[in-house]
Amino acid sequence: MKVFDKQGTTKDFIRGNRDFIAAGCSNGADICPTSARDIEFANALTLLAMNAGAASSFLPFVCRRSPTTHASP
Repeated sequence: MKVFDKQGTTKDFIRGNRDFIAAGCSNGADICPTSARDIEFANALTLLAMNAGAASSFLPFVCRRSPTTHASP
């Protein structure tokens, strides 16, 4: 996290990652990147993990609900 500027990263995304790491990466956390910065950070973490030999499915990034769409007035 020190390499990346947290500006634009949501509090839930940061909290989810901290909780996942604090649990020894074994708590099955579902962390849904919702902002553009969250997605950028999740992509970077995924590439770093894969380059280190971890499977991308090991990471906690998942969005189980579809984004809400707003009807036009």
